Amino acid sequence: IITAYNGVNIKEIPFSEKKEDYIVFAGRIHPSKGVKEAIEVAKKSKTKLYIFGSNNIQDDYWAKVIKPNIDGKLINYMGMVSRSKIFKYLKSAKAFVFPLQWEEPFGLVAVEAMACGTPVITFNRGSMPEIVKHNETGFIVKSVSEMSKSLEKIDDIDPRACRKHVEENFTSEKMTDRYEKAYHKILNK
Repeated sequence: IITAYNGVNIKEIPFSEKKEDYIVFAGRIHPSKGVKEAIEVAKKSKTKLYIFGSNNIQDDYWAKVIKPNIDGKLINYMGMVSRSKIFKYLKSAKAFVFPLQWEEPFGLVAVEAMACGTPVITFNRGSMPEIVKHNETGFIVKSVSEMSKSLEKIDDIDPRACRKHVEENFTSEKMTDRYEKAYHKILNK
């Protein structure tokens, strides 16, 4: 079996080894993505959180669960912004938190975070164990408490290892190579 993972254009993603004391969540503002849990991580760890993503202001989840937590100090909602603005925050974040509540088929934003040199802390859901190397490019955990505690050892993760992992596995070129191998394998049968 050949798995052709999604790829990113690594040349378009800025890298930084220098990290600041905040975490980032980016994705759709939806219960399946774990925004509420990201807020819980920020509160438990007393770490500033920047949330990027679209919301539906008519939606109860946004209105009743997320919006009341946004204080502009610890919990900051940045909205839908350009990729360059997200990358500006991602590359300097000490971690990208991805507390998925469903079996995520890929999670491109986790790859983009690692390409920026930012470790990913995520739950063991869907493709995350294939994307994040536990203790090398981030942490795969089981609970909000574990996610919060992993922030205490986030400095053990080398930003260069995160970038290298993406360069070796998740570039557009790697994706193309894997598709070509899969096509050749099919045609040779």
